[in-house]
Amino acid sequence: MSDQPLSSSVPKPKEPIYKKWWFWVIIVIVLVAIGKNTEEKKQTTSPAEQSTQEQQAVTSAEETTPSQTTPSETTYGIGDVVKFDDSKWIVVAAKDNGSILKSNNMFQKEASTDGKFITVRFKVKNLTKTEDRIMDTPKLIDSQGREFKEYDSQSFYIPEGAKTLTLEALPPSMYKEFYAVYEVPSDAVGFRFQARALSAFGDKILVNLGF
Repeated sequence: MSDQPLSSSVPKPKEPIYKKWWFWVIIVIVLVAIGKNTEEKKQTTSPAEQSTQEQQAVTSAEETTPSQTTPSETTYGIGDVVKFDDSKWIVVAAKDNGSILKSNNMFQKEASTDGKFITVRFKVKNLTKTEDRIMDTPKLIDSQGREFKEYDSQSFYIPEGAKTLTLEALPPSMYKEFYAVYEVPSDAVGFRFQARALSAFGDKILVNLGF
């Protein structure tokens, strides 16, 4: 019997694939290709899609921002004609009266305030075909956005024979002149008069009074 060792028939174990250098080269190439494809999709977004995305972003921002009722930007001054669909307005003059207002009759005492009184003289023309009246009269707005309504007793402190706008008749196609008096804080400046359409909840436009 031969003393030579028998040759082994057991196969040699194979090296795991993740230990092969070419396996990791392929992984790197695939990852680079995926990244490049994603970047190309971002760059090839159409203008319409970009516009839609921008608009959605703006809408989202508006939805999360508290609504504001600040009137339109001031684009008019004293003497300018401010036109609405149903009326025309002209601020003729405005005056800072200080802290004292003199009465227009002997039975009413002068008015005083810790702030100051502002008087505005203006005209309104009704452009409709029917007589109209205004219940929500114009406000005065200062540089801080504070709104002031007409002084309650203003009819006693405007020139004798003059009128305030409150519930006054506005015949069609005629300019009517009115006065408004406002009591404001002493530090208030940058006054703007709020001209408005005759219709309820109508448009409003600010007129810069110049002080």
